[in-house]
Amino acid sequence: MKFISYLKSYTILAVLPVLAVLVSSCLSEESKLAAIAEVANKQCPMAMEPDGTITGVKFDRATRTLTYEIQSNLDPEFLAMKGNVEWMKRSMFIELSRESPDDEDINDLLDLLIKCNGTLEYVFNNIVGANPLSVKISTDELKKLRNSNMSEAQLNEENLNLILELVNSGVTEEYTDGLRFKKVYNSDDVVIVYEADETLYDMKALEQAKDELRSTMLDEVLSSPDMEALVEAAVAADKGLVISYEGSAGTKGLQLRYTPEELGEINFTTFNPTQIALPDYNN
Repeated sequence: MKFISYLKSYTILAVLPVLAVLVSSCLSEESKLAAIAEVANKQCPMAMEPDGTITGVKFDRATRTLTYEIQSNLDPEFLAMKGNVEWMKRSMFIELSRESPDDEDINDLLDLLIKCNGTLEYVFNNIVGANPLSVKISTDELKKLRNSNMSEAQLNEENLNLILELVNSGVTEEYTDGLRFKKVYNSDDVVIVYEADETLYDMKALEQAKDELRSTMLDEVLSSPDMEALVEAAVAADKGLVISYEGSAGTKGLQLRYTPEELGEINFTTFNPTQIALPDYNN
């Protein structure tokens, strides 16, 4: 299952060429939104790499819903999992919160939707024909977004917590080469915990090889797109990273710590959100 991890608010930007004119006009909020959708729809299709393509924009007067139709790169398995909607909505809230404080156009659009008790909707269609996935942001949620005074540090912390949920969804009881990912949690540092099969690993020997393992294990962690996204989120939140090993029989193992300054030196790969798996809220 793959996911578009970070939805950008530039899906809204399709309406901006006419927004400034319409906001100051005497039309009703519904008429303004209908006109915005009509103009934006004529610009479709619009590429929004790497997420997909906006194929249509419409405004339904009856439900007062502004809808973006998106031909997405979402995996069909993801589209079938309706429980992921809440995770997506929280991710979208973070991205819009980052940009809206300084963007009058986005704020004007949100205000129009709020004044007419409207809804902002994203409908994701997959190229292989899976059932569409609808993500709706209600009037109350738009008000919360519009009035959000979260700082950049708070948004980074919330984004980190979202990625933690994502990564923890990959917890497994299966060992690979004698190791299994156990959990990750947010403390003073971000802590990734692995469990080592003590029938295969000598925990004291691992401790003795600490200096050698310190560089190789970070590279190993960064080889996973999920973990790289986690480390990048930790950097944004000014957190260090601890890679901790616990023995399957309860023996305490080594801990490898990387400071925020060390992590800041990493050249992260261009983030490809379609590589990231989402938690299944249905289970």
